[in-house]
Amino acid sequence: MSAADEVYQEKHTAVRHLIANMVLSVEAHRLKQQADPNDWGYVGDLAHVEERLKEVVGFLRPVEEAA
Repeated sequence: MSAADEVYQEKHTAVRHLIANMVLSVEAHRLKQQADPNDWGYVGDLAHVEERLKEVVGFLRPVEEAA
């Protein structure tokens, strides 16, 4: 196993842990919003998260080869 592969595996594990934590955090956020459904701040929070996630997904998505 190469050094790059070892570090990749560590980063892969770290990212998967962060994603799992994010899922739990989003659920906790939803519960807070349900307790105060008229607060637009929660909408703003998720709009910000959505934009960041789009950026991450776009970064990880493979570039399509030109036809």
